[in-house]
Amino acid sequence: KPFNVTVSFPEDSKGSLHAMLVELSQEDESCSLEVPLSRYTGVRALEQALAKGMTPVLSSWHSEDMLWMYGNGSDEKFPC
Repeated sequence: KPFNVTVSFPEDSKGSLHAMLVELSQEDESCSLEVPLSRYTGVRALEQALAKGMTPVLSSWHSEDMLWMYGNGSDEKFPC
């Protein structure tokens, strides 16, 4: 079943980006996720890129043959 994805980037009272809100829905079900950006060191660069018109793109897929991409690296951390 296809998912509908809605992402928003709310601002605080000073007009600064403070979170990323993601809503996933599928027929009559939904799931919300809020990612606070206050500790993200690149938040100002992200804010500037969004203000210039950058369009975030999300891709979600799975394959058993993709461990080279999303499996643990040699340091036992994700490779990215």
